Amino acid sequence: MKSIYDLLNDVHSNAIDEENPPLSRAERAKMKRNFRQSVGSAKRSTARWTAVAACAVCLIGFSQTAFAKTAINGILQKINLGHNVIIQEDPNATPAKPKIYDKNGNLITNIPKGKSITIYDANGKELGTMSNGDKSDNRVTEKDLSKAVQKLSFKPLLPAAVPSGYSFDCVKLYPDDKGKIDGDYADFYYTNGSKKIFVQERRNTQATATETGGTAVKVLDINGHKAALVDGDTLEWETNDASVYITTQKNLSEEQLISFAKSFQVSK
Repeated sequence: MKSIYDLLNDVHSNAIDEENPPLSRAERAKMKRNFRQSVGSAKRSTARWTAVAACAVCLIGFSQTAFAKTAINGILQKINLGHNVIIQEDPNATPAKPKIYDKNGNLITNIPKGKSITIYDANGKELGTMSNGDKSDNRVTEKDLSKAVQKLSFKPLLPAAVPSGYSFDCVKLYPDDKGKIDGDYADFYYTNGSKKIFVQERRNTQATATETGGTAVKVLDINGHKAALVDGDTLEWETNDASVYITTQKNLSEEQLISFAKSFQVSK
């Protein structure tokens, strides 16, 4: 059986794979706050957060390599978009292996396949939940774009044009603990055969703010708003009301991705 660190390091993020869904935003926000407090101030260390946690080993609030890189020795720059922060990491920085524990204070080194556990820091503070191979998805799929937009608590930005060959597929909405739609989040899918473009939009609040990053970051302008292009296939920016995150997994060139982003307009 692979150790927990092997599992996390083997994960290849697939943010547009519907079989590996994002996790609870409330849990993610909680874990983000708790974890950052447990590892120290952001001046000494940081964690790389993804806007969507979709990976073979579901780790709330972390991207595929974030957990193994809890303490990053080199941060080249931090880009503040307003609510969200983009970190450019030094690819030569030496990663540090954090230690996580169960509720009894025992060090966790592996998770049985199909199991889910609650993890704690060395002081017994709950950080969140980690699972190995859990592919449950409680998001609500809406094929009617206009109906999905009406269920949101903000006006999302929608593209006036999509890349050649692509078309709108569906919107996935997030139910809260009571089964009602949480209108602060929406996942939009655009498909071209087996190729997908994933767009997540969030209402700008303290709870929905994220910290993401990569080793190659370019600062751009999208319709008058500061934007960050990360690793050539992810683009993030925000308006006064909403944050927009697009990832293509190299299905589009940088030029196509930027052109697609510039076509986004506030829905009416």
